[in-house]
Amino acid sequence: MSWTEVESAIKSCVVSKKGVMTLTDLEGEYYELVGQAIPFRTFGCDSLEVFLHKISGVYLSQNGRGEIVITANSKKTEHIANLVKKQKADPKALKKRVSVVNID
Repeated sequence: MSWTEVESAIKSCVVSKKGVMTLTDLEGEYYELVGQAIPFRTFGCDSLEVFLHKISGVYLSQNGRGEIVITANSKKTEHIANLVKKQKADPKALKKRVSVVNID
């Protein structure tokens, strides 16, 4: 894949995710979309984090748990990001995250 194709796929993954996207999330989403791991070494980078720093419009920060969080922002992706933010949460996904503990 070319740099442009990889860059577009990464931005698509990041923008389409509602909520926080970590490096692990990105790796999984990218693999699901493209069918292979992110080829950061192909482009001369030692780590995915270094590779992401080279992509314009992709930003890395750290959340309260120390995880690296990825965001993408550009004129082209702004509209899509706004639509994703307005989506209702999937009730099936919420069920998976909620666990009931019975303490008697």
